[in-house]
Amino acid sequence: MDIMLTSFGLGMGEPSPHVSSSGFNKLPPLVLSKSATAANFVRNYSPRPTFTFDYAALLMFDRVLIDTASYEQLMQYDITVLDEKEAADIRIFLAELENSGRLVARDFMMTTSETRSIWQLALEYDLNNLTEWTEPLESSLRIWNQTLASLDSEDPILQVGDENVRAQDVSMQLTHHHGARMPLSLELCLDALRRWKSKQEPSVREYARQLLEDYLSYVNINIALAYEFDAAFIDWADFEPFYRKKFNLAGQRERPSAESIAAAKNLIEVVFPYFLPCDMKQLVRVYEDARIEQLRQVIQEAVEGKVEFDADYAASTLREVLKIERKSAVRRKISGWATLPLGIVPIIGTGLQKSAEEAINVAWADRPKKKFGWFYLIDELCVEPD
Repeated sequence: MDIMLTSFGLGMGEPSPHVSSSGFNKLPPLVLSKSATAANFVRNYSPRPTFTFDYAALLMFDRVLIDTASYEQLMQYDITVLDEKEAADIRIFLAELENSGRLVARDFMMTTSETRSIWQLALEYDLNNLTEWTEPLESSLRIWNQTLASLDSEDPILQVGDENVRAQDVSMQLTHHHGARMPLSLELCLDALRRWKSKQEPSVREYARQLLEDYLSYVNINIALAYEFDAAFIDWADFEPFYRKKFNLAGQRERPSAESIAAAKNLIEVVFPYFLPCDMKQLVRVYEDARIEQLRQVIQEAVEGKVEFDADYAASTLREVLKIERKSAVRRKISGWATLPLGIVPIIGTGLQKSAEEAINVAWADRPKKKFGWFYLIDELCVEPD
């Protein structure tokens, strides 16, 4: 199955003269990864929160779909929300995916135009029930404010255009959580929605309506694109409340593959708290590794409620893996004794002994590790390349 990376801002109106263009415009979804941030601190002694792709989620799918304009922007231009190392890693990852035939670039704008009749009808229905979206908007804003708080936890200086500004000063510039045509704050628009039936300034009501029209256009377009491409999709975390509401209204608990994506992220954060791929080329090679199907099966078991990725699961997994490693060390010593007589064979004995030991060790090592092949697969990604 394919996974579509959304292109932020698609379907939103042109920026107001009073509002700066978002630094996230046309970017595919990034996450503030807890495990990547922890790994970044351990390796580089930097507490700076780390924006990355949600690599765990992407490994759940066979191909990645990306907007042509987003791809060109990522590969050719500086991305203000990423430092040089993160941007370089993402470019290598995308280039390697393309070389392997697992990256598909599509013209989202053209497909949006072709499917206008579908998503426009859904948008009109949503806007006729405007106050239904007050709670999703509140939840969305809360999630993004938590992201901003994380960015500002160490008082970082973020680059926006030609200016250095503190994180709390760019909530309407750097973040994608702003009304593209709206010179008023989100809080004022939210207040207008909460008191929609009360008498208010017409201009305030219009700004609130424009805000929701932008967000709901974007949401409905992404759903239409996913169906058109027959793909699951992943978006910025703060838009999840909108999708949840949309699919709840359609009688579904979650959008397709949302639970698998969440479970994959949870597994990584619980079992590999310092997960940050060191080699993007190796990461892409994982798609060809037979163990990836075992990883996907483990995650599917969580979706089905057979396992829960919590602290107990992490502890149990690590105990089993350490037990395997201890037994492996003992078996290697035993294999040395078992092949010892070969060492007394004149001239060729040493070579025979070495070959026999290697064969025994390989045969032994593969058996117990098969059960936790998925664990070793992810663990190997965190090893610094030579």
